[in-house]
Amino acid sequence: MKCTRETMMGGTAIAWTTTLFSNGFVTAMRHKLIRGGTLSSSYYSAKGSDHILLIPITELRGNFGGLEEQLKAGQVYFTDATEVEITGKHAEACWVVIRLHTPGK
Repeated sequence: MKCTRETMMGGTAIAWTTTLFSNGFVTAMRHKLIRGGTLSSSYYSAKGSDHILLIPITELRGNFGGLEEQLKAGQVYFTDATEVEITGKHAEACWVVIRLHTPGK
């Protein structure tokens, strides 16, 4: 079942996150962010670790655990960062995240 959440700012939706699927270990989400908006996501897990595969649909700028990256559409980015911030500074930004969860021991 798809589930979409809106991120609001000042009563206006600035971002949409749609969960495409999840089985507890693999989760796929589609994100859309308005021009001028910023979306921060936490991938911290106290019960293991997460690995993020980000696939930009549009060009976007991201901060991955303190590392700034400019990504082109289709340029896949893999990270273990627990904090990700995407900015749609000059244009709308769209991307897909596949989150791989490794349970702790």
